Amino acid sequence: MPSTNAMLPTAIGGSILAIYGVGLTLRVIRQRLGNKIMLGDGTKEFLMNYVKVKTEDPLNKAAIADAANFGATPYFGVNTAIRAHGNFIETVPWVVTLSAVVGLTEALPTVAHGAIMGTFVVMRIAHAELGLLRAGGMGRGRSIGMVVTLLTTLTFAGALLVQSGKQLFA
Repeated sequence: MPSTNAMLPTAIGGSILAIYGVGLTLRVIRQRLGNKIMLGDGTKEFLMNYVKVKTEDPLNKAAIADAANFGATPYFGVNTAIRAHGNFIETVPWVVTLSAVVGLTEALPTVAHGAIMGTFVVMRIAHAELGLLRAGGMGRGRSIGMVVTLLTTLTFAGALLVQSGKQLFA
């Protein structure tokens, strides 16, 4: 039976991430409601507008170029909010699950486990706030957050494989 402290990194980190995940969900809802998009990310509306502009005035190259600039439309905000939420949902459950098993098996010292989980929490938030949700969706936090996510996943998985190997071959 693990010590209570061994599960603290997962309990604290997982709780913070759950609350932040709700915030990302609310951003998607706010973007969709604000742009009257109940399903999807605005791609359909963007394409319909583009075809309309191109059909109504096929010689107006400036209007067509403006209509083709997805990043300048309100739909870009919907798309980036959805991607920030999606990236979060694609990675966070794996790490929180691995973190719980690391805590249960005490595969890492609690201090190391806590430091890794704390860094992961900060960098997942940075991935969205300083990455995807910044101008153009390409802020520095995006790449740093993803690298830390991959390293955290590999570290926890590696620690569990080593711990399992020790028990299996003991």
